[in-house]
Amino acid sequence: MQGLILGAAAFFIGKVLYGNWQALRGQHWTLDPISLFLSCVMLMGSWLWIILAWVWLLRRFGARLDWRDAYRIWFLSNIVRYIPGNVWQFLGMVYLCEQKGIGKLPTLASIGMHQVLANSTGLLVAMLYYLWVQDTVLLSRVLPMVILLPLAFIAMQPSLYMGFLTRLLARVGRLPLTIRFAPLDGPMFGLVYVFSWVLYGAAFALLVNSIYPLSSAWEWPYLTVVFAASYVIGFLSLLTPSGLGVREGVMILLLAPAFSLPVATVISVVSRLWMISGELFGTGIALFFSKRGIPSGEHDRPP
Repeated sequence: MQGLILGAAAFFIGKVLYGNWQALRGQHWTLDPISLFLSCVMLMGSWLWIILAWVWLLRRFGARLDWRDAYRIWFLSNIVRYIPGNVWQFLGMVYLCEQKGIGKLPTLASIGMHQVLANSTGLLVAMLYYLWVQDTVLLSRVLPMVILLPLAFIAMQPSLYMGFLTRLLARVGRLPLTIRFAPLDGPMFGLVYVFSWVLYGAAFALLVNSIYPLSSAWEWPYLTVVFAASYVIGFLSLLTPSGLGVREGVMILLLAPAFSLPVATVISVVSRLWMISGELFGTGIALFFSKRGIPSGEHDRPP
């Protein structure tokens, strides 16, 4: 199934590029090295921010991890998510955290909550796409937001996640985690993760600007919304590793009204190469520090 989806995505992208080659050559393409460099720096900054958010979550579940160890664990496990199966990244994080004295339960609980927060806030940002839809029917813009906004708000409530996790642990005969979240933890976590999407979006907009100069300021928030929507939908599809093919398809669909189908296709392909290059760079740094044995801070073994 995964091979079929990837093959279909590759065929579609190839057909669009081949059929519109002359039109693409006539576009105002450029290469702005400053925007490209800044997009890479912003992308790494986005990952560092989200890693620190995960460390914060891990501490709420009774485990401490030095940020340097968290960086290595994040990138060394992140790169294996392109292996078919969609579980290797999480298993890798559990294994590497165990090497640092952190049990499976706090790691899995923090990963689960991280995914809930990241995807719910991503959907929240994605819903802003309807503000740019050129549709005369106001209801078609407002209705999806009316439905999804409460769902996203509910998903960001840590107490609901903890209730689900407690029931799940009870079913498998494990003691529940005795963690209580304050009422303001939900909004705080939500703001942290919304800001991560703002950083991702700014990095993506800078990437687009480096190859296809943006003509107006409104295109920057528009690109942020498109990136969040395509990333989350690709992840939640669970059809291919890291949403490969699915993310690109959604991005093309959402970008085409503003950038034309051929240009949107090029942007989607370049964005995937950009992300993979950034992940390889981050993993290379993690491997470098691992081999050099850079000392990390003290971390406590969970109770």
